[in-house]
Amino acid sequence: EGDKDGIDYRIVQQGEDGSDRLWPQVFTTAMIYRDHIDTLSVSTDARVMYLARAGGKPLPELGLPDFNGYGYGLFSLDPHFTHWLLEDGMGRLGPVTRAAAYINLYENMLDGKAVTPVQLLAFDRQALTREPEELDLNLLLDQLGSIYWRFLTPAERKAVGPGLETDLWQTMLRVPAGNEKKLLFRTYGNIVLSKEGEDRLYAIWKDQHPPEGVKLSEDDYTGLAAALALRERTGYRDILREQGERIQNSDRKGRWQYLQAALSADTAVRDRFFASLQDPVARRKEAWVLTALSYLHHPLRTAHSEKYLAASLDWLQDIQHTGDVFFPQSWLAASFGYYQTAGAAKIVTDFLERHPDYNPKLKAKILQATDNLFRAQKIVK
Repeated sequence: EGDKDGIDYRIVQQGEDGSDRLWPQVFTTAMIYRDHIDTLSVSTDARVMYLARAGGKPLPELGLPDFNGYGYGLFSLDPHFTHWLLEDGMGRLGPVTRAAAYINLYENMLDGKAVTPVQLLAFDRQALTREPEELDLNLLLDQLGSIYWRFLTPAERKAVGPGLETDLWQTMLRVPAGNEKKLLFRTYGNIVLSKEGEDRLYAIWKDQHPPEGVKLSEDDYTGLAAALALRERTGYRDILREQGERIQNSDRKGRWQYLQAALSADTAVRDRFFASLQDPVARRKEAWVLTALSYLHHPLRTAHSEKYLAASLDWLQDIQHTGDVFFPQSWLAASFGYYQTAGAAKIVTDFLERHPDYNPKLKAKILQATDNLFRAQKIVK
């Protein structure tokens, strides 16, 4: 708040769960002016903090509550912040501050504040063409992929997909660094839905001739073959077979053979494969299982695979007893990561209601793994 005599800078802390808990912490906040940025160190130990050193300063254009990224919590952002960041802020903020801003924007989107998924995707598309720092570019691409598959409706994906594919491809061709090119290419391959894009991926896989400046490994070509199968490319069985013939290492060849059923377009084959996972013997190679689950529950297949979710929860205690200590969380994340339907959410709530005394640690893992699912219920319309 402010007037001609200066501003009154307050920071108010409120628990998202409605509790009266306080989180003592130290971070830096910023006041952004047309020709400079003033920063202030904040040490929060009360619900309302008055920053006395801000008194007498003129009203800034914008405020950036968590300037250095050290703050813990959801920080409210001005609705005009994304416009300022693209038009002026990219050159004025350092890479750490930009990363903190990207994360804060994404978290505001998750909470239904400041930006919608469509708006944040549009921002990310523009930002990735201007972001010079590789780690920040990777952050933007991760968020872009998450928004695209988790928080857009199929109709919205269809609307933005062609333009997004073009942006990613053109940016990949333009950036000079090989690592950045590969990050952009992987994201392109992840989101492709158009016939033109699918044809492009097929040509790269078939000829083993990647875009200039992009180096692809055997694992990358295996991923391309899987992506084409998930999109049920004509002749996908031949693609899977040929990729298997290219693999020389016996362990990797065995892994690829294991994944064939999960990649099949035949729903009966996928159903039998999923049912086999009830047997601990079929889950011995947990990394293979997690990759298979990512194919079974790929966003393009969730309409069919939603029926697997109830059993995925029913088997969880056995999975905990027979698997690695981290496997239950990974199992849940691979299973529930891309769902956004009310039906999927009901499966979770019904399970928890039927098991009021469920293992608290496993219940916490379920809630963690399904957080995006329940957020999507509020965001996706």
